[in-house]
Order: sequence, then structure tokens, then C-alpha cells
Amino acid sequence: MSFRIKQINEQLRNDLAMLISEVAPFKDGLITITNVKTSPDLKNAKIYISVIPENHTGSALKVLRKNIKLLTSELRQKVHMKYIPRLSFHMDEKIKYMNEIDDVLRKIEKEDGRDNEENPSQDKKNG
Repeated sequence: MSFRIKQINEQLRNDLAMLISEVAPFKDGLITITNVKTSPDLKNAKIYISVIPENHTGSALKVLRKNIKLLTSELRQKVHMKYIPRLSFHMDEKIKYMNEIDDVLRKIEKEDGRDNEENPSQDKKNG
């Protein structure tokens, strides 16, 4: 990825984060832009989001997609580019995956705690 593309991704991420709260407010939770991937020809940009609470992801995507023309129009005024990329919003699956891993680790931790309570002599032998 070129330096220019990285700059554009960062600029889009920052400007869209501000615009979303102004132009397309989401009252059911918090939308965070986690990543932006602009195509090398600068014609398309995939905007990855996370939503808290997670169960409102569908409605957040719906609000963003409904307001995409307005967001693009506002972005055109903020960003100094010849063309504004065509925006598409997507759920960042990495966040969901990280949460699943975190849940598994917590379960293991709880089970470990129970095992140590049931077999305190085992813990002393290993320590």
C-alpha cells in the first residue's frame, strides 16, 4: 500500500468519524470506524465499523447506508480530492472474532479457578 493511499485512508477515517456523528447520528449505540481500505485507483473505499452494543450492528449499517449520499456530499466539502471514492460500509469481523476469543479465554480462566479450588494439592505440586 502506497504512502498516499495510507494518508487518504486516515483522512477518510477521521473525517467520516466526525461526519457520522453530525449527519447520521445513531441513537441506539456507538459507531466506531476501525479501518478504511481505499482501492489503488481511489474509486472505492470500504469503511469497516464496530458497533457497541454489538446486537445493533444491523441497524447501524442500515443508518449508514441510508445516509451514504449525504455523507459523500459532506465529505466532498471536507476532503481536497479530485474524486471522492464510492463508500461502502462493512462490519469489522476482527472485533467480533476478538470478542469470541476473549470469551473463550474467560471460560478457560474460570475453569482453571474451579480446578484449583477442587484440587489444591495439585496446584502446590506444580508450583
